[in-house]
Amino acid sequence: MSFLWRDFARNVSSQAHYHPAVGLRAYAMARRDVLAVGLTLTTAAALTSLPLHHALSAVDANADGAKQFITDLANKAIGVMSDKSLGDKDRVQKFHDLFIASFDLPTIGQHVLGRYWRNASPAQQAQFLKLFEEQEVLVWSTRFKSYNGEKLAVQSADAGEGGTVKVESQINRPSGEAIPLEWIVAQSGGNWRISDITVEGASMALTLRQDFGSVIESHGGKVDALLTAMQKKIDQLRSTG
Repeated sequence: MSFLWRDFARNVSSQAHYHPAVGLRAYAMARRDVLAVGLTLTTAAALTSLPLHHALSAVDANADGAKQFITDLANKAIGVMSDKSLGDKDRVQKFHDLFIASFDLPTIGQHVLGRYWRNASPAQQAQFLKLFEEQEVLVWSTRFKSYNGEKLAVQSADAGEGGTVKVESQINRPSGEAIPLEWIVAQSGGNWRISDITVEGASMALTLRQDFGSVIESHGGKVDALLTAMQKKIDQLRSTG
């Protein structure tokens, strides 16, 4: 997993924004991949109608569910990465399944496209979400090969806004280096889903939003320019994967 955190931190610190000539940058979104079913979220309105100890118990249970989701996610991802019996094709497929199950890609995709989502046609929106999913799966599945014994340690979880839970963790490298990692998760359809990851203070969703917006702005506000660049990046990943 060092490939995820190192590359992301380097890209952010360099302030190198996306340009169509070089394709979309590989950011750290799909960093864990696991299907996990957590506890049912309790809404704020429901909590206020409960006795205090019941409300606190529900909040604690929600936080525990989120922590367990991330823990299971890391264990499943490490299992895939460290399984030497898997060929590249099978590894990519397993990663795809875990990735799709673990990340709220439609919500993330709409957020990172920002105001251009509202300006895009339904056909453009559908194409963007399809390309966004495919690109992120390919980016991170190719990096699975660089796994070198890193471990994820989940530390705490706190309820946030809109039913979200912030899970604090850190990546422990064999060298002894520890990298802070924050997850924003919520439940959708009874399952936990990740909506953002922050590595050493850098938000994946915000970084992608800035980069995607820069591409569109540099092409006169045309969403099609971003879609074309994303397809080129996907083609490159397929050819080199």
